[in-house]
Amino acid sequence: MAAGAAAAVLLAAEFASLPIDLRLHHIRPYPIDRWLDTVPKPFSLVEIPVPQSSLKPLVVRRHAEYMLHSMAHFQPIVQGYSGIEPPGFEALERALMLFPDEKSLDALAGMNVTYAVVHMDYFPPELVEYAQAGLERFEKDGRLRLVHTEGDGRLYAIVR
Repeated sequence: MAAGAAAAVLLAAEFASLPIDLRLHHIRPYPIDRWLDTVPKPFSLVEIPVPQSSLKPLVVRRHAEYMLHSMAHFQPIVQGYSGIEPPGFEALERALMLFPDEKSLDALAGMNVTYAVVHMDYFPPELVEYAQAGLERFEKDGRLRLVHTEGDGRLYAIVR
């Protein structure tokens, strides 16, 4: 009897009609992403920051947003996957969470990534100073070259 009741509850839960949020969600490419469409092609890029979080849905949502941004220029991006992470992606993702640092720049240069789009307004307030200091440091040592600024977006060439 108890097993039957449990099965009925499970079936009711399985086939229950729950409200699903079907509102449209608009993501407009940033001006920097649209400007990238004027850059000679082909090129590849990474969009930064990658959220420093162990909550995978938060990180995946940002990657999906960056993939939608790439529709402004239709060039390959590091975040360009569709739910199946290729080998090594998780390690790269962890390295990119600390961008700009030696490990993340080495990884990007090793993959021959051409540009980094940095969305300064996406950094949490406590990391803005870290990001700014790192960008300045790597500009001075020649590993990054500022190519263009548009709104809160910055485009850096990754120098190998």
